[in-house]
Parts: sequence; C-alpha cells; structure tokens
Amino acid sequence: MAVAKKAIPKAVRRNQIKRLVRESFRTQMTGRLNEKALDIVVLPTAHAASQDNTALFESLNALWQKLNKNVVARQINPGKPTKDTR
Repeated sequence: MAVAKKAIPKAVRRNQIKRLVRESFRTQMTGRLNEKALDIVVLPTAHAASQDNTALFESLNALWQKLNKNVVARQINPGKPTKDTR
C-alpha cells in the first residue's frame, strides 16, 4: 500500500492512515468477498490527514459497505454492470 507524500507530507500520519485502512478492511470485509479477487485502490487526500482516526474509520466503513453491496449485486446479476457509487 502506498500513500502519496504530496498528499500527506508527514510519514507518521501516512503510516497511521495505512494502518487504519488495513484494520478497517480486515474488520469489515473478512469473509465477505467470497473468494473473489479484487484490486482495491484507496487514495487518501490532504483532507484525510486533518481528520481524526474515528472519522476516517467511519468513512472507510461506509465505503466498504458500498463495495460489499456492489459485489453482492454483481454476484446476483453477473452480466449487468453496477453503477459507480462514489
């Protein structure tokens, strides 16, 4: 996992955000992807550096729930693309 130095200049904060993303993914998505291979890109912005860990964790959890919803929808209708829910 990489976090851009340009977006978050302090290494300590970049590492905290990386640990937070890993932990959030582990707690929310373990066992939910049903052995499907996915590449997930998380791009923290400068705004992420100013947020506290609780706010970031809640935001990530909401995004993992959207991802899980899209994966489930794709499993039900494999030929039908799901809309992007940014």
